[in-house]
Amino acid sequence: MIDSSRHFLPIGVLLENLDLMAHNKMNVFHWHLTDSESFPYTSAKYPNLSLLGAYTPAHTYSIDDMKKVIDYARLRGIRTIPEFDTPGHTGSWSHAFPNLLS
Repeated sequence: MIDSSRHFLPIGVLLENLDLMAHNKMNVFHWHLTDSESFPYTSAKYPNLSLLGAYTPAHTYSIDDMKKVIDYARLRGIRTIPEFDTPGHTGSWSHAFPNLLS
């Protein structure tokens, strides 16, 4: 598991990790993408979630970035399981939708 919501890693580091996983015959990449601390996943439907909820605009993954990681993993026999914590762990969502959370 890599927790990108709390510890953002650049795409290159993620790809290196996938290579290491393949070398060690690990075949499931659990990618923790959202949590109360940040929302680094760029949503096409709700772009303000990452715009306002990520640590900085530089600490986000575009849709193309995510496709690249998923395809890179797939070509190495690794299944990617993205985790979007909900209904809990949604503190970062309140920046984009202040009236959403209690």
